[in-house]
Amino acid sequence: MIGKNIRVTLGRREILHGLDFEARDGRVTAIVGPNGSGKSTLLKAMTGEIPATGDMSLNGRDIDAMQPWELASVRAVQSQSTTVAFPFTVIEVVRLGHSAGPWAAEPGIPEAALSRLGLDGYAHRYYHELSGGEQQRAQLARVLAQVWHPVQAFQPSWVFLDEPVSSLDIGHQFVVMDLLADYARQGGGVITVMHDLNLTAIYADHVVLMKDGQVLARGTPAEVLTDERLSQAYDHPLRVNRPAPSGVPYLLPQACRDAS
Repeated sequence: MIGKNIRVTLGRREILHGLDFEARDGRVTAIVGPNGSGKSTLLKAMTGEIPATGDMSLNGRDIDAMQPWELASVRAVQSQSTTVAFPFTVIEVVRLGHSAGPWAAEPGIPEAALSRLGLDGYAHRYYHELSGGEQQRAQLARVLAQVWHPVQAFQPSWVFLDEPVSSLDIGHQFVVMDLLADYARQGGGVITVMHDLNLTAIYADHVVLMKDGQVLARGTPAEVLTDERLSQAYDHPLRVNRPAPSGVPYLLPQACRDAS
């Protein structure tokens, strides 16, 4: 995914100020930054949810020149919040994604997607009866079912995600992030807006740090998530990897992962 000179204007206010963006297949690209920095706006611009100017291409093709069915065959999108107006069951929601993708004729994908998100046994429950975190995982299952195979016809599939772990407990956060990292390792492309900087440091291959509608820094987590750059982005003095004062809990969730 390549974007050049991306601009978004809402009303009389310019939200994105001619920024450039690049995400490569085979890696997780995380977009981070403070509230109002333009993270979700950038994602919506790249997925066509809001009007934008600039040049944007996916797998070497101009997005504006691609038909909706062509885009649906190579990329799937999970918004920050999704409203389901009808009394659909969970499996029906996931099948909406499956039917829109290139693997609609391949049986068992919706069920497999639910299983990967820890939603075995939820297929015939009504979507509106689920908790917020369960709904979020069901929406991710819908996204995965649409672009189930990370590589197809020698080109990568892509997932665009806006805060996919925001409503999840820590265990399910790791389930989701492990799944996305595995998708990238298999050759797919993952672009995700993130608020959790610890998870970003653990899982992202490439980080885009935004502030005020512009890219403040880009690179590996070690290059971007520094004291100086984070303090500048969040307008607050921040330190990376410093133990908390005595008596204050200090969590290291990355210690849960197998270092191998």
